[in-house]
Amino acid sequence: MEIGRRVDHLSILIVVLFVIMSGTLVYWQVDVAGKVVSNPRNMRLCLETNVPLRGRIFDRKGVLLADM
Repeated sequence: MEIGRRVDHLSILIVVLFVIMSGTLVYWQVDVAGKVVSNPRNMRLCLETNVPLRGRIFDRKGVLLADM
């Protein structure tokens, strides 16, 4: 029975840790998200100049498949 009790304790520990991690994730995504986004030290600007240049895609017979 000692092994069964240890497995039960380990299972409870894993569930508790998962609930804590989930709660922390919800806290950061819901409660603090506005503060994180508006923080001037967290400016992540996506500039148009950083957009990769895309070209045409042809199949092996030379037929145009995609054009940006």
